[in-house]
Amino acid sequence: MLGHGMLHDLAPGFIVASPALLDPNFTRTVVLLVAHNADGALGFIVNRPMAGLTIERVLRDLGTPCERPRPDLVLAGGPVQKEAGFVMLERGEGESLPTPDGYRVGPSLVVSSSRTALALLGHPEGSDRSHLMLGYAGWGPGQLEDEIAAGAWIPADLDAGLIFDAPMSERWGLAFASIGSHPALISRNVGLA
Repeated sequence: MLGHGMLHDLAPGFIVASPALLDPNFTRTVVLLVAHNADGALGFIVNRPMAGLTIERVLRDLGTPCERPRPDLVLAGGPVQKEAGFVMLERGEGESLPTPDGYRVGPSLVVSSSRTALALLGHPEGSDRSHLMLGYAGWGPGQLEDEIAAGAWIPADLDAGLIFDAPMSERWGLAFASIGSHPALISRNVGLA
């Protein structure tokens, strides 16, 4: 189990699935942790696009105006509540949240489940540095710490560039590089339940 001093150091940040993590929900994933405290943890997978499902199509299906092309794929944010939508936007420190219910994740990211945030994805002046995610990843009290101690996850620092600039297929490897490692250097023989 991680010491209590590390409890709040994980969010905002990434956890990177080790090569030993074979759970199909999380194999080769990078998860953005937006909250981590004594009650558990909440995060979103940032490198698993949903084939064929675009932001433009979701906006159209929901009757939300899409006044500009949004061919970007929707991300599978996690295995919990796969029908729930979350918007991740890059916002500067001085910029307000699109709605009061959003999470400020580090200095430049906001995650929200509001319709207002969803509408920003199709707005002509909205940022292309955004993602729509369906579902989320959640852990109960102490669960994530136990999984990290077992070698399933490797914590990494938050980097908005990884989320918005790196190709999806390269994000897992780049997350390893950000901690000075490579997946091939990580042992596959860890105590995973």
